[in-house]
Amino acid sequence: MKVVAISSTKLALRQKPVDSWVWGSLTIIGVIIFLINGLFYEPVTVNLNCQRFSANKINCEFHHLYLIRGVEKQNFYDPQQANMIVKSRGKGGTTYQVAVSTSFGEVFPFSPGSFDQNQLITNQINDFINSQQPHLLTRNHYWGKFSESFLLGILVSLFGIYLMASPVETCTFYKSLNQVIITRNGLLCNLVNEYSLDDIFEIYTERQMGRYKMLYRPVIAFKSKKLCVPLKHVIIYRQFTNERDAINVVNSVKHFLNLS
Repeated sequence: MKVVAISSTKLALRQKPVDSWVWGSLTIIGVIIFLINGLFYEPVTVNLNCQRFSANKINCEFHHLYLIRGVEKQNFYDPQQANMIVKSRGKGGTTYQVAVSTSFGEVFPFSPGSFDQNQLITNQINDFINSQQPHLLTRNHYWGKFSESFLLGILVSLFGIYLMASPVETCTFYKSLNQVIITRNGLLCNLVNEYSLDDIFEIYTERQMGRYKMLYRPVIAFKSKKLCVPLKHVIIYRQFTNERDAINVVNSVKHFLNLS
């Protein structure tokens, strides 16, 4: 929080949540990149079609259907065996993918998925290779996976919007009006709270243990005109900061109001 205006009768402090704005913007950008990658490069349906022309001649073609790019086709010949390989996702767990061995190397017709899903496809391909069946057609849909990713992206983007909507907080002390006015202006809220300077009982720093260190923020305690009513503690700005900045704000207010 910075002093934005000061005179003999007025002291204005303002806090801009720049960190929240930056993190919110980065979150939105990350979600957009994630969704674009899914729309362009993640197939929603994969079809594998194999034809046996003779005992040792098999031609296969698989189709990838993308939401934006449409259908892409790729051919491979003389499949020898299908295996299921394990793909680690770190803390995200493990996925599995079908790898088809050919005389020209391995081919990966299908996207990574669950064990049961890929085990079934592996068995279907191997059964076809080891039999005399003239035709194989297998299909796998990834709409569920795509929908989950899209929903996750929407939820994360909402969090990013929430961060970007963090309000600018202004605390202004008016000696001429005998008031302190605290405003919070943002995309989602516009709040104005007014208090009397005569009701100020104390100005202090509230502290809270952060992830790595202690954090602080200034608070005003207002007394009530009614008996047996506890003090009302009003946060000057909600974002915690370092001890030095919080103490500087408290000292600036105390000096302006001639408080001990």
